[in-house]
Amino acid sequence: MLEKVYKGSAAVCLATHNLDSGRWTAAKAQALGIGKGNDKLQFAQLKGMAEGLSFGLRNAGFQVSKYLPYGPVDMVIPYLLRRVEESRGMLSASTLDRQLMRYIKCTFYFLHFIANKEIYRDHLI
Repeated sequence: MLEKVYKGSAAVCLATHNLDSGRWTAAKAQALGIGKGNDKLQFAQLKGMAEGLSFGLRNAGFQVSKYLPYGPVDMVIPYLLRRVEESRGMLSASTLDRQLMRYIKCTFYFLHFIANKEIYRDHLI
């Protein structure tokens, strides 16, 4: 299918939480010469899942979407549970996601402190 994307005769949205599938597809796309930012190749993940994969793909220049199921709770919860069950690499992805979020949080607080250090200095005096 990626060959068709390269030729311009198809478009693909790979919805996966699996790190290996995402890496393989990104490497194959790059090997074929599919340009970064090509809107005929997109990746998608559920909001709150596989954040490390989404972040890495976006930083590599690929189009990434997050989707959020909407509907009655009795229909949405079973859907979400099936997605988790289907995600073989979910536990390792969750660990990566937690590490990534800790890094982002620490970076945010550090940058916030640097930007506002005059404010903090005034409070100390």
